[in-house]
Order: sequence, then structure tokens, then C-alpha cells
Amino acid sequence: MTCRLMLCAIALMVVGGCANNNVWVKPGASQQDFITDRYSCNKDAHQSNFGSGLAGAIDESNFFGQCMNAHGWYLEKQA
Repeated sequence: MTCRLMLCAIALMVVGGCANNNVWVKPGASQQDFITDRYSCNKDAHQSNFGSGLAGAIDESNFFGQCMNAHGWYLEKQA
């Protein structure tokens, strides 16, 4: 039962992620600035040890978002 519940949660995250119309925004930043900061945050998130499974994936995603915020980026809903 636990495995089935986990699979349902993952499926909901994937479906919800496809409907996500948020974009990273930083006033005055170029596309190259975004690429550089995204690469840095991805690298830091992957090198950190968040464990495995759903909880680890969520922690890594949260770390990435906080890293982007620290670089001056924020998520904005796109129409």
C-alpha cells in the first residue's frame, strides 16, 4: 500500500509540474546570467546529500529554489 501511495504522489507531482507556468525572473538579467546561475545552483544541489526517495527529491528542489532566490531570481506566474 505504501508503494502505491508513493507512486500516486509522484504521478501527481509530474502532472502538476507539466501545468506549471512559472518562469524564473531577475530584473536586468540576461539569458546568460540565468544559465550561469541555474548551472551553479544545479551543481550545488546535486553535490549536496539530501538522501534518496521522494523526501530527498523535494529537499533538493527546495535547495535549488533557495539558491536561485539567493542569486536574485524569483518565480513569476506566466500568463
